[in-house]
Amino acid sequence: MVSELDPTHAAVAERIVEIQQAAYAVEAELIGFEGIPQLGETTADVQSRTALHWLGSFVGERLVALIAWEIDGGLLDIDRLAVDPQFARQGHGRRLVQAVPREHATIVSTGSANAPAVALYLSEGFTETGRTEIAPGILTTQFHRPGKTGSDP
Repeated sequence: MVSELDPTHAAVAERIVEIQQAAYAVEAELIGFEGIPQLGETTADVQSRTALHWLGSFVGERLVALIAWEIDGGLLDIDRLAVDPQFARQGHGRRLVQAVPREHATIVSTGSANAPAVALYLSEGFTETGRTEIAPGILTTQFHRPGKTGSDP
């Protein structure tokens, strides 16, 4: 089940931090880079991110994955996608990406060496638009998916 999240609630923010720390630790190992910003976020940091739209994927009452984005000038920017590693490879990330509004052109980036995330975005209609070296030898890949109208800002 996918539903909206309110990270201003302490218990929700705490669970978001738990999921992010576990999920981004896996990504950090995959890409060889410990500087992923969400690894250092606190509950207070998450609670302060009120400009983001948040969705969560649940197993029963347990939050197991999350996605957050913001819309700026008609462009939807996925800020984060994280799946609790205990629930990886069960479709939670895909369901969340599919739940993001499609009327806007969408951008996202991930570590280039994060093969599961790269494959997910490509399979969901994103195309690679570039790569950026964020640290010596560490690349991120940027992706774009047009909105339903086919127009971009």
